[in-house]
Amino acid sequence: PAAMAAPPPAREVSASLFELLSQEIAAAYAPAAEGGAEPEAVGHQVGASLCERLMSRGKPRFGDSLEAVKFVCKEFWAAAFGKQADNLRTNRRGTFVLHDNHFRWLARLPPAAAAAA
Repeated sequence: PAAMAAPPPAREVSASLFELLSQEIAAAYAPAAEGGAEPEAVGHQVGASLCERLMSRGKPRFGDSLEAVKFVCKEFWAAAFGKQADNLRTNRRGTFVLHDNHFRWLARLPPAAAAAA
């Protein structure tokens, strides 16, 4: 039988390297953004681009806001953070709260009480 070629290696980036890169990007934008608009605009653009990429896989557009939020919890969160969101809650009046009990980007921040002291 013919020898099968090995699959190409997966392109991966370590979580710690990604975290350091994120911190450096935030530090670079912090002095330039007096009102916080510039980093928010960058985050919005990156999130929108990722959503468009995920939606280009032949999925129909969302029928209502609940479908869009479910997409964020399942597919977007998994693509961006490597896991689905832990919980989704709503007050039945249009406000959705997404919970991630182990959100790695906030893991190294001090608790709110320690930050205020």
